Amino acid sequence: MGENYINCASSTLTLSTGAPQGCVLSPLLYSLYTYDCTATSSSTIIVKFADDTVVMGLISDNDERAYLEEIKHLENWCQENNLLLNVSKTKELIVDCSKKQERHYQPVRISGTTVERVDSFRYLSVHISQDLSWSRHTNSLAKKACQRLYHLRRLRDFRLPSKVLRNFYTCTIESILTGEHHSLVWE
Repeated sequence: MGENYINCASSTLTLSTGAPQGCVLSPLLYSLYTYDCTATSSSTIIVKFADDTVVMGLISDNDERAYLEEIKHLENWCQENNLLLNVSKTKELIVDCSKKQERHYQPVRISGTTVERVDSFRYLSVHISQDLSWSRHTNSLAKKACQRLYHLRRLRDFRLPSKVLRNFYTCTIESILTGEHHSLVWE
């Protein structure tokens, strides 16, 4: 830093809609803007975190109507409020814990495009799988920690002080294993 930065200002930009990506106010503004986007059925919920939105539905007795209607409602709400749903980033995950025969669910369609059905996906840094096991999530964390252990070993080879190595471990490896780097808050 220094005197070169004293009287610097970013150029201004006028926006008629939206908020700039990376702006610290964007998540708050989006939350305020989407405040009235709520579930319409007692068997569905809409979870919003910053600009990520999840529709969850409980399907009982093979009756998917409330779930599918909730998705349609969300699609309509977005259209009415000038928001675009990115169907290519939209995924459907079905968790069916019943021991009965395999059920066949209707495909979800948004704006005429079928939503990809997956057996797992990553949401807020947590890998969620259709069998609700933690194996994919823990394997991902272990792989990431091992990759960073390699860098710790390389730093050790350069004979860095143990205080620096401990700090590197705490910030880059321990934080992965303890979940302190995640944006998800566990209660």
